[in-house]
Order: sequence, then C-alpha cells, then structure tokens
Amino acid sequence: MSWDERDLALLKELWALGHSAAQIARALGCSRNAVCGRLTRLHLKRGHKPPAAKPRIRLVPTAGVVGRLCRPDGKGGIETAREAAA
Repeated sequence: MSWDERDLALLKELWALGHSAAQIARALGCSRNAVCGRLTRLHLKRGHKPPAAKPRIRLVPTAGVVGRLCRPDGKGGIETAREAAA
C-alpha cells in the first residue's frame, strides 16, 4: 500500500481516538498488518493502562521446603517417591 499524507493523517487521528488497527484498516481499505507495520515504523504506541487488579506477591518456598510440603505427615515426599520407583 502506498501511504500518502491524507492516509497518514487519518491513521494518526483514528489511532489517537482509540480505534483498533482492524477498524483503521477498514477505513483506509488496507490490511490490519499494513496498519500495524506503519504504526510501528511511526513509533506510535498506545498509552499504558493502569493494572486492573492488585496482585498479591506470595513467597515461593525454597527447594528444601518443597519436599516437606508434599504431605503434612512427612510420608510421600520426594524421597519416598524415588524409593518407590526403585
């Protein structure tokens, strides 16, 4: 696709208004990939949205604790599974 000044102006305007790449492609009569490529070459990006959720950060147990966490009674841990396979 050949991009003229009118197409670039419409691309920038629709992108700034929040239209998707597919919607812009339909308006310009080209493919979505052509729009995405041009946006990349023009260094146009969307503003980052704030995260919707506040994730809770949990501590990951160390390798020595994992075997003890398998079962509360201490049976069926990693060592027991290896011994059963042997």
